Amino acid sequence: MNNPQRTFAFPKTLWFCPGPAEDKVYYGSILLFVLTLAGSPVSVHAQYSLSGFSLSDSTTGWFDNTVGRGSTELITGTYSEIRRQSRTTHAFFGNKGWSVGAISYRGETFCNVQLIYDLKNDRVLVPGSDGKTTLPIRLNQDQVKWFRIADHTFVRFNESVPARPAGFYDQVYKGKNLEFLIKRTKEGSVENGDFVFEEKNHYLIGLEGAYHKITSRSALIKLFEEHKHQLRQYMKRNSIRKPGKASYDQLKGLAAFCNDLSL
Repeated sequence: MNNPQRTFAFPKTLWFCPGPAEDKVYYGSILLFVLTLAGSPVSVHAQYSLSGFSLSDSTTGWFDNTVGRGSTELITGTYSEIRRQSRTTHAFFGNKGWSVGAISYRGETFCNVQLIYDLKNDRVLVPGSDGKTTLPIRLNQDQVKWFRIADHTFVRFNESVPARPAGFYDQVYKGKNLEFLIKRTKEGSVENGDFVFEEKNHYLIGLEGAYHKITSRSALIKLFEEHKHQLRQYMKRNSIRKPGKASYDQLKGLAAFCNDLSL
C-alpha cells in the first residue's frame, strides 16, 4: 500500500532571500521539497529561463517575479496538532501564536515566514494549507539548520556530545573561541486545577572543543580561573549576579567579555 501524502504550501507572505554564505541559493533551478507523512523526502526540479536576469539587478526580485512568491517552496509534510492544554500559559517560545521570522531549511534561507517554536517538544512548526484551512506543519527537524524568532537565533545540533544533547539551542553569542548557548524547555504540571507550563533554561559555554554547564556564578568563574578577578569585576559593574538572573543583552555582553578573556 502506498503511503498517504498530503500537499501543503507556505502562505503568500513567504519570500525567498539569500542566507549565510554557506547556504545554497537556487536561482535557475527551483528545488521543490516533498516530505511524505511517513517522513521520506522526495525532490523535484523545475527549470526557469535566466533571460532577463542581470547580476546588477536584485536577485530576490527576479526570483519572485519569475516564480511567484507563493510558489517558491512547496511542502508536503506531517500535520502536527497544536493542543492548548492550559488556560493561563502555553508551551511555546515568546507569544502563544505565530511569529514572523526566518528559517534555514535544507540549505536555503527563507525570510518573512510564520513560525512557532514548541519548547515542550523541541520542534519548530510552519503554517501550511490544504486549500481550505491553515494547518501546522512539522518539517524534518534534522534538516532545519537554524531559525530566528524575535531577535533570537536558534541553531540545530543533530548529534549529542557531553553536556550538550541534540536539539535546538538559543545561540546567544558565537565568537572566535567561545560559544554561549541556552537550552530552553517548558515543563507542565497541575497547579490549582490548571495545567501550567513553566520555562526551564539551561546555560552552556562551548570552549576549547568542549561544552560546560553553567549552573551558577561560581561555575562560570571557575571556567575562567586565571581571570576570575576581572570576571568578578565585570559582573559586579554590570549588575550580573548569575546567568539565570541576567537579561538577554547582559548575557550577550558577558559572553563577549568571556570570549576576550579566552583569546
